[in-house]
Amino acid sequence: MQQGGLIFFYQLLTILVSTVVPLSASERQEATPRKPNVLSYFYEVYPKGSSKPVDGLNFEVEDVNNGYLKLTGNMEGYFVFVLFKGDKSDWIIEQSTGCGPECDQSFQVYSFANGKLSAKIKFESLFAKNKVDAHVARLIKKLPKGPNGEALQSWMRLPQSGKSIDILIVDQNPGFTRGKVSVYQAGKLNWTGSRFNFVPMNPTKPSSIEISSVH
Repeated sequence: MQQGGLIFFYQLLTILVSTVVPLSASERQEATPRKPNVLSYFYEVYPKGSSKPVDGLNFEVEDVNNGYLKLTGNMEGYFVFVLFKGDKSDWIIEQSTGCGPECDQSFQVYSFANGKLSAKIKFESLFAKNKVDAHVARLIKKLPKGPNGEALQSWMRLPQSGKSIDILIVDQNPGFTRGKVSVYQAGKLNWTGSRFNFVPMNPTKPSSIEISSVH
């Protein structure tokens, strides 16, 4: 190749390399087959074009390594999906949060075998709900109300890292909060590989958890 042609070739190669656009985690997931992860499981539950509630939303957080997704967009609230690896199956917990103005949450659980959706179950079947409810109710009676007399409420915070779900008591649910919000740690749900073990706590004062970190 003559020198002029060689220079042109390298100039063209430089232009092509500089115009490559990095793929998002979800785009990489579709382009490159890999071990099942939170994204592949998400698309098992909600295939593109399925007209499900998450269609039209955007990935605000794509933490594939830690198995955590958060979707926001044209809705008053958000969705969170967290992967819990199991002994025989993998599990995705879906949290649907509606806000107007304060937020409330609901949960759904999906199990997977060999990378495919195998069952849809109730979140309450994975832990001792009666024990959790009774413990939280006792604490709410003991702990002081909010500064403006707000009633205390319970909230579950799914983990972005780790495999424990925080059971919290707050004087204002996440959303459009006003002023300082007290966040008490009432306990944890620790993942064992097939279900959650409840570890109660008995706080007498607010924790260091900021309401801004509660989703």
